Amino acid sequence: MNLQEMFEKTKEAGYPIQDARAKVCQDIVLEAIAKSSLSGN
Repeated sequence: MNLQEMFEKTKEAGYPIQDARAKVCQDIVLEAIAKSSLSGN
């Protein structure tokens, strides 16, 4: 899934535009942390 698809899906879920952008960014960062060596800490 690309960023635009993630953003559109979040907007369709009822988030306002600014909140949808923030949520997508947050989801990307959390996914990166979960996949990193930091996830066990």
